Amino acid sequence: MLLDLKQLQKLTSSIVEKRLEASSLGTYNATIEKLESQVKTLTRWIWENNKYILPACENPGMHLAARPARYTFGSEEEMQLVLQYSWSAWEETPGAWDCLKQAAAETKP
Repeated sequence: MLLDLKQLQKLTSSIVEKRLEASSLGTYNATIEKLESQVKTLTRWIWENNKYILPACENPGMHLAARPARYTFGSEEEMQLVLQYSWSAWEETPGAWDCLKQAAAETKP
């Protein structure tokens, strides 16, 4: 009888574990889909509001050093300031630029 209980416990643990893994995977996939949707929404918004930002991300060097005295919405000067203010946050997030570049290519007008 003790042996039967141990076998039942082992089987039950295995089933519960697999169910938890499947549940976690479903949550993970849903989170990935939500994030992908948010990135695409962000890139569409960027394209619509400043056409200079995403192309400048490929080679930001001179834009990160620029010091525009003023800017207008949608201008190259605005893009330079946006890059300067946000570059560190993007750089410290592994894979962020690759994700943004892919979304930019998919949403390019």
